[in-house]
Amino acid sequence: SYAAADGGRFVVETDTADPVRARDVVAATKNEVGYLEGIDGVGIVDRGKSYVDVDERGRTGVDGLYAAGRLAEKPHQTAVCAGHGAEVAVTLLEDDDAAFYHDWVAPEGYFTDRGREVPPGCEEIDADERRERESTALDATRDRFAEPHPDPQETHPSLEE
Repeated sequence: SYAAADGGRFVVETDTADPVRARDVVAATKNEVGYLEGIDGVGIVDRGKSYVDVDERGRTGVDGLYAAGRLAEKPHQTAVCAGHGAEVAVTLLEDDDAAFYHDWVAPEGYFTDRGREVPPGCEEIDADERRERESTALDATRDRFAEPHPDPQETHPSLEE
């Protein structure tokens, strides 16, 4: 939900967790737009299936609310939706008031060996730290996908009565 009375911030409510407040939100559900209906400025487009009306960069009519992937009428293939989500995330960062942002982790010496300061949002790490982070990430990925997804496969809308 959108809490305009709360300084124009969003309140994201879930079935299982406490509400989360955010300045910006990227909505990216596959088949559900109902939770966005009734928010002033969010256009819903019906083409036999409902989508959120966005500009070419994923912006809705509400400042700070973006839509990505299938919700923004992109083909539902995973790679396409992931790529669109990345494009929308770049838009969000570009729209932000922050003067400079990078989320880089660079090899040790990448900046400093060139006589440059490490920019804000960047860090240099040595090879041991990189290997440790890589190992941690691989372990987390294995743990995350060790069990099959608990939900059944969704039926394609063309097969439903």
